[in-house]
Formats: sequence, structure tokens, C-alpha cells
Amino acid sequence: MSVMKKDKEIMMISAASEALKYKNANPKTNSEKIIQHVMSSLRLTLDFKISAIAAVNEVLKIKEKKPNFTDRQTLQELMNNIEKILMQIR
Repeated sequence: MSVMKKDKEIMMISAASEALKYKNANPKTNSEKIIQHVMSSLRLTLDFKISAIAAVNEVLKIKEKKPNFTDRQTLQELMNNIEKILMQIR
């Protein structure tokens, strides 16, 4: 695995984790506000921003489909899908 790909995966998990924290603190907020918060919280290049947005969208979908999942379970589900997500955004 290349360093760039590994860095992207780590950043995606960081972005998803930040999104879950923000969502937990602001349960009625929408995905657009969550994405804005994550983008302003993390300093990312354009390439990393695209991956971060994809990760945030995916983690919010998982949370919506499985609301009883803990944040840890939700992030694990994201990790299980991360290869597929990276392939889709190429």
C-alpha cells in the first residue's frame, strides 16, 4: 500500500470521526453543515478534501441506516468499505 493511500485512509477516518462528534453534539444538523464543519476543522489539499467528503457522506449513511451502532462500530463499518469508496472517487 502506498504512503499516499494510507495517508488518505487515515485522513478519511479522521474526517468521519470529526463528523460523528459534530453530529452527536448537534443531532438536528444536516449533512451540509457537518461537511462544512469538517472542512473547516481539517486542513486538507483538494485531493484529500474529496476523500474526506466521501468518508463523511458514507459515515452519515451508515449512522442513518444503523442508528444503534456506536461511533466505534460506525467507523469500523466505514473501514470495511474504505477500499470501495476510494475506488469510486478515482
